[in-house]
Amino acid sequence: MENSARVLSWWQRLIYKPYLISRRNALLWGAAWLIIASMIGWYFRIVPTSIVDFTLSGYVPLIWHVALNVVLWLCSSVVVYLFAVMLNRGVSVVELFGRMLFAHSPIVVVMLPALIPGGRIAYAEFMNDSIWSLKADLYWILFTLLFVVVVLWYFWWGYQALMKSIRIDEIATKRDRVKLIYAIALVLSNTVSAWCAELLFKVIMQ
Repeated sequence: MENSARVLSWWQRLIYKPYLISRRNALLWGAAWLIIASMIGWYFRIVPTSIVDFTLSGYVPLIWHVALNVVLWLCSSVVVYLFAVMLNRGVSVVELFGRMLFAHSPIVVVMLPALIPGGRIAYAEFMNDSIWSLKADLYWILFTLLFVVVVLWYFWWGYQALMKSIRIDEIATKRDRVKLIYAIALVLSNTVSAWCAELLFKVIMQ
């Protein structure tokens, strides 16, 4: 895919970005987006509760926002790495963690509805209500569509990051297996990251 990168459309370059980007740039851009997400969360008082979920909070120092995002990245990436070694024992830790950090950057979009004037209460209910998908008003429908699209975007980018890191994309018969393994890893990484976020947030609030 690298050899054909020059002839890809802008849309193809976007959807395959975690695969096409260099390892160094993936880590640098991922770190940049982590800092941006931390600054948005600090300024608007939004904290992550897992790798895909957020909630509103009181004031939390910026350094703690950065620390929380770093911990979530590491916790979730560790889980993906453990599954990645099942596919290729020679997978690079630095490359996988860097590409997964970059792949996570679209999740910052999930924070944006909390910035709508007068929408913070609805945002908090949306992110914390277990039956939010059963709501029927326009605000919640739009939130649901946005959340689903962004999570699918993250899944696809994460899958591309994993494929590049384990370097078996040329074996077409293994792609379905990789997708299944990554889906399981993503669910588990979200659960683990939620536990880590809960523990760290308790430390922050002390």
